[in-house]
Amino acid sequence: MDLASDAILPYLSDRYEQLRYETNHRNRLPPPAARHPDTEASRSLNISPTYMDQTDLFEGQREFIQNWMDQCRKLAHDDGRTVRVIAAHPDAGLVTLAGPRTQQSLAVGRVTFFSVTNDREDWDARAYGYLSELIQFEGDREVPLRTIFSNYGTNLSQDIMVLGNSSKRNNQDGSAGFFGEGVKVAINRLTAAGAVINYYTMDNKWSFTY
Repeated sequence: MDLASDAILPYLSDRYEQLRYETNHRNRLPPPAARHPDTEASRSLNISPTYMDQTDLFEGQREFIQNWMDQCRKLAHDDGRTVRVIAAHPDAGLVTLAGPRTQQSLAVGRVTFFSVTNDREDWDARAYGYLSELIQFEGDREVPLRTIFSNYGTNLSQDIMVLGNSSKRNNQDGSAGFFGEGVKVAINRLTAAGAVINYYTMDNKWSFTY
């Protein structure tokens, strides 16, 4: 059964919301960060689209994973804890639909979901974030439609998008970032390749343009 990506995405989004709900209600969440709405929601990248165009797109995705995990580690460090990564069972993220000429269910996509919590399994278990990918099946191919990174108890200010600024320069929690350019270059490369990247923070939605 072949479906366009805009047809399958709502089903994948529903499954993602189910997995997110289960994570939120299985663990305590950090207190919400202070909210300070921005006056400017769209920001020019101020970088040439060809800057570091030899960078592989997978490496660009890696920068988001690294920043996401670094923030999870920082939140755990602030709690005096270490982190653990919990992967949802593959069957939990599988999305099936009935075929048009038969009632047999066919797999049309899946949602991968990884949550990061502290090292406790009792009432003090706390979630620090999650990573999820919504994937459509096209024959033997798996086509990623959307990747979501979320950190709880975290807000960002727009000055972190200035090349060279880094919020991790003085961190003592094992963060990998330091120079303040990795994720900016990643946003630039992915945007130049046609990807749409949005940040949701402090009741704001950031988008990136040239």
